[in-house]
Amino acid sequence: MRLLLADTEDTVYMGSGETDLLNNLAITVIEDRAALDGATAAAVRENFRAWAATAPQREQGVNSRIQPVPPRLGISSQRYRYCLQVGREELESVLRYAQSGPLDSSFVRLVDTYWEPFVDPALDLEEEHQRLKAES
Repeated sequence: MRLLLADTEDTVYMGSGETDLLNNLAITVIEDRAALDGATAAAVRENFRAWAATAPQREQGVNSRIQPVPPRLGISSQRYRYCLQVGREELESVLRYAQSGPLDSSFVRLVDTYWEPFVDPALDLEEEHQRLKAES
């Protein structure tokens, strides 16, 4: 976490010369080994959605009668829309960077809470499957 915050502080300071933004930076780490060890991005997404559904009320005291605006309308806090997935592979890449490696070899996974696979409604998959089966 220190590595992330050090880079964040450097970036914010270099960009604006101000660090006031960092005073309001709240990073929440969810460590639930039973649910998240070896989890797919889809499982992380579902876990994060559950957290994000109630986090604004807990963190900001938002009146629970206020319904959140659907993110597809473009009005949504990034805090409750994206999360970072850091598994063993990602963590090892960051630790290698911290010891000696170049930044371009480190990575984490950004998970969009509202991502859904694209399905073209005009494409009939069953019909396509039958066509391909007939051709082979």
